[in-house]
Amino acid sequence: MTRAAQWALVTGAPRRGGEAICKELHRRGLGVIVHHSRAGSAPDAARLVDLLNASRPGSALAWAADFTARELPALPALPQPDASISVLVCNASLYRPSDLHDHAVRDADLQVHLLSHATLIERLRGGLRALVGVTDIHVHVPHRGHLWYHVSKAALESLILTLSVELAPATRCNVVAPGALPWPADNHLEAERIREVQQTIPLGRTGSFEELGQVVTWLALDASYVNGSVVPLDGGRSRWMR
Repeated sequence: MTRAAQWALVTGAPRRGGEAICKELHRRGLGVIVHHSRAGSAPDAARLVDLLNASRPGSALAWAADFTARELPALPALPQPDASISVLVCNASLYRPSDLHDHAVRDADLQVHLLSHATLIERLRGGLRALVGVTDIHVHVPHRGHLWYHVSKAALESLILTLSVELAPATRCNVVAPGALPWPADNHLEAERIREVQQTIPLGRTGSFEELGQVVTWLALDASYVNGSVVPLDGGRSRWMR
């Protein structure tokens, strides 16, 4: 199969890290399905699809699917008769405060991070060549106040590492665990806390979404003998966490 007939599905794709992953996979010649969950993210998904199609017509599609729901809609039809989805990037995420008693958050976090992605993997497993999950370095060093986020991201990581055995040799399965990347504009961290975090990064800076896209793409397309690995993208912070 030619690279042009290979497609990647990136969940949680219209903004930030998902957008950068889509752009890098597209730059390497793959078609890209840009997933978004909410009506409010549809304009961003359409903008990204238009941008990718402007550089290579017929190479990008949008897919709306609510990952908090138990049933996912059908995937869009690919334009080429010989095309297939060979890469799945499990990037869709929720990040909300929670404790043991927050059952609604628990159910939504597990559905988005674990169960909906498991459903997609089951649908696509016959054609997948690479599966990449995006988790978090705090899966292994959790901080207080986001219990179900950490538990459900850890479950996604465990699923993908287990599948690295179950789906081999047809599909390579790996995980990227980002550390500090650019904070959203509406973040509530105080400037002093942001400085404290940055001081714990041995490389001395926050990572970029472009670097996330590069690592995900390397695992998906280039790392032919890497399987069952968790790659921290954190400037060394997980070696010096505090």
